[in-house]
Amino acid sequence: MMKLLKYDLKRNAATFLSVGTILILLQLIVSIVGNVRGWGQVAILVLSLVLYSFAATLSVILVTITYRHNIKAYSRRLLPKRPIDTVLSVLVLGWITGIVLLAIALLHGVIYNSFVGIVSADEIANIFNSFSDILTVLFQLFWTYTFLFVTIILSSTISASIKGKLGRWIGIISFFAVQSGLAWVEMKLLNVSENGMGLVISRGTEVKISNVADGGQLTFDRSLLSIEWSSVAIELVFIALILYATVLLLNRAEQV
Repeated sequence: MMKLLKYDLKRNAATFLSVGTILILLQLIVSIVGNVRGWGQVAILVLSLVLYSFAATLSVILVTITYRHNIKAYSRRLLPKRPIDTVLSVLVLGWITGIVLLAIALLHGVIYNSFVGIVSADEIANIFNSFSDILTVLFQLFWTYTFLFVTIILSSTISASIKGKLGRWIGIISFFAVQSGLAWVEMKLLNVSENGMGLVISRGTEVKISNVADGGQLTFDRSLLSIEWSSVAIELVFIALILYATVLLLNRAEQV
């Protein structure tokens, strides 16, 4: 698996570096020009989030393209590997890109806040009371990303297993089918009305941050800093089934 990951990193290094460089330059332009021209902190924040969302989406697309190339490339079939290694190597590649993007966003936020002072240290402390709160948020991001990514991998494998345009449509339908299936199972087993992929959606105590948007307020629901482990357990079963189905499809493709 590590050899496959090494090949994927080398092949995509230039592309990911270019995307990261462009993202940093655009964020610098938005931050500097926005403050010089008085756009307001809300507008700057929204533009920054849009850029990070676009970069995250693009990174997922690039990793998915890498996976599609790997399962179709004849040279990959000649390597001594297991089908699960093909899946795990791309999954780890997705984790790496996500971690790097998150690190850039956090560094950007810390530097920008030190100059502009959107949120004070006391207000941040009101949101994250302890280090465990930070770990909870990081776990939620990791878990949600992992579930979505393995679902994309399964959908992509299904799409590649069926020739023609029909395969693409079935792949897209399978992605939403898995999401809907998970929501239905969690609603039945946990007796909840909404599915948050391990996140608690119920409303609880709100923390108000007063300095955002030139005197405006930002509310934060502290109930989001808790994890519904029963939901995580159900999603873990789904992830195992998704990986099992993906490996079965890859085995079938390699035997043809």
